Amino acid sequence: MWSLERPLYLLAIFAVPPLLYYMHLGPRRGAVPRLTLEVWRGDGFVRRWTWHHVAAVLARVAFWVGVAALIVAAAGPVTLSRERVHLLPGADVMIVLDESPSMSARDYGEESRFESALQVIRDFVAGRENDAIGLVTFSDRAALRVPLTTEYAFLQRSIDGLRVMTLGDATAIGMGIGVASLHMRQSSGASRAMILMTDGENNAGEILPETAAEIAAELGIRIYTVGMGRAGDTVLEFTNPETGETSRGIYRGRFDEALLRRVAQATGGRYFAASEQAALASIFAEIDGLERAETRSRIVVHRRPRHAPLLLVAMILILIEVVLRRVLLREVL
Repeated sequence: MWSLERPLYLLAIFAVPPLLYYMHLGPRRGAVPRLTLEVWRGDGFVRRWTWHHVAAVLARVAFWVGVAALIVAAAGPVTLSRERVHLLPGADVMIVLDESPSMSARDYGEESRFESALQVIRDFVAGRENDAIGLVTFSDRAALRVPLTTEYAFLQRSIDGLRVMTLGDATAIGMGIGVASLHMRQSSGASRAMILMTDGENNAGEILPETAAEIAAELGIRIYTVGMGRAGDTVLEFTNPETGETSRGIYRGRFDEALLRRVAQATGGRYFAASEQAALASIFAEIDGLERAETRSRIVVHRRPRHAPLLLVAMILILIEVVLRRVLLREVL
């Protein structure tokens, strides 16, 4: 937003029209006398424009536009921008997402479990402010996709690039919790939480989920576990990222609900069952309410002076006027 620090200086611009009239248009002493020829009935004298006249007009225009630029610059133009500065740290939240092939099961309507999980994560991130959010995915291996960050645009782009089965075809829940805990151990948030989303049983990895949960609890991290999908047969379709082959079939869904409960209870968190997409959205809404740090902020106004370009323009225009009149037209003071 533009503003003026000394707006009264703009009143000087009202002096420009009378000065312009007095110096260039009004009667002046020593001017060439005007003669009226009443007897002559022939053709009058036609004033011919030469490059001298054009140069003189350009010099006058440059001078007065330069003067106007100086007046505006003297008024102190500035641009104002407002920034919200948070006085207290927010919560640190790490999302741990299962990307095993079973997450391609389509028992959430038209979208797969994985697609539904990505959408609810996007909505969760969009609703946070000043909270550092990170992302870990796992299959038979686990990987940090995004460290804890408040750069939500970058996080959203990373979420859009996720695919199933890029880390194998098994389910290592303990590895996912372990990698997330490793990257949260030095976080400085007002609170620490982990959201574990899986639809399978732990069948891979070098660390047990219960052991990983104990480590998280020692670090002060609460784990909210979300069991996705429903028991029974459902359609499964996924593309192997290494071979590009698409597989289709019937998948009998199941996950270790007792394990997910134990992991959550060991850290002071909660377990949620998401048997349908609507339930998944409501679960994240509830977690969003549980993990809210106290927020205090103030608005800081940044002022950026913008008079320098106007001064430069004014100097250039006045220099042009001097060159045209003193050098090209050879006028003397």
